Amino acid sequence: MLRPAAVLLLCAWCYSCGPAETPICVSANDLSAQYGYDKAAADAKYKGKTLIITGPVNDIRLDPHQVDIKTDANYVIRAIGQDFSSLRKGEEITVRCKGDGTLAPITVSSCVLVPRNTADRKSVV
Repeated sequence: MLRPAAVLLLCAWCYSCGPAETPICVSANDLSAQYGYDKAAADAKYKGKTLIITGPVNDIRLDPHQVDIKTDANYVIRAIGQDFSSLRKGEEITVRCKGDGTLAPITVSSCVLVPRNTADRKSVV
């Protein structure tokens, strides 16, 4: 789980990502809980937006370009994008993705891992 200071630091980094769009920083647990509570409201907030999501790996799919991120809520988050085959179950990851607005599983696309050796990654672990 992200500590409040870590979320603040990560979101401050997100703001510097570029002038076009400020990414929304959200934990996998919070994203899943919001979709479980009110899909329409979650779509309004996240669909089509750039998201920075942090959570533990639940499963690497047969297609290595898909990884499921575990949550405490009812839904996993399926991240689709780069090759995730080097990840291990339980490993904490941070991904930058686009919200797709799908449910069961919650799907995000165009995902790339936020590297561990960057200042923003260190602030959330």
